[in-house]
Amino acid sequence: MTLLTPIALRGVLFDMDGTLVDSTEFIEFAWASWAQDFGVETPPLERRHGRPARDIISETLPPELFDQAFERLEWWETRPDAVVTARPGVHELIAQLGDIPWTVVTSATRPVALARLIAAGIPVPDTMVTAEAVRLGKPDPEPFVTGATRLGLDPRTCFAVEDAEAGVRAAVGAGCITLATTGDPAERELLAPLAHAVRSDLAGVCIETGTAGFRVHLPE
Repeated sequence: MTLLTPIALRGVLFDMDGTLVDSTEFIEFAWASWAQDFGVETPPLERRHGRPARDIISETLPPELFDQAFERLEWWETRPDAVVTARPGVHELIAQLGDIPWTVVTSATRPVALARLIAAGIPVPDTMVTAEAVRLGKPDPEPFVTGATRLGLDPRTCFAVEDAEAGVRAAVGAGCITLATTGDPAERELLAPLAHAVRSDLAGVCIETGTAGFRVHLPE
């Protein structure tokens, strides 16, 4: 095992899509369907990954279509037939946290986040930070600063888990000790210089608790 956090930390901030839940296939379907509705090309994944939908829509369509387009995308993304599952190691890591405060920091809207977490069987924290809660989305640090504040913590005492470049930049910019999770070799190469560590997923991640906080151990 590798010790990721030489100092004791106090809270955990999880991204959602690609970190806690495997929703990629359904997200691609939702965006492609939305793009067809409005007669535009599907915005490429590298432009969307980890960023709020409102920003992508604003870059893709004229302002007068924004409200209609935003509502339509949310309709696609909250369909009850969405297949969303927890990623490897997620349930086990959350179970290890015990009384350690944690929350979700996502670029999704609250209805979308609720639908995906519930579908994956992941508890929904009251302190969750969604797109509506911040003025600036990832890669700005504001979402992670907000998440830490809602836990009553300094972000520099938090462990963050992300899967996208925008999210990693946001978490590191907020001062969090940040683990990037991706199984894609190209993404791994991109995220390695930005995050404190990179692993394929959360399987095997261990939490060591103590009187001053907790430390994170990663599998080799």
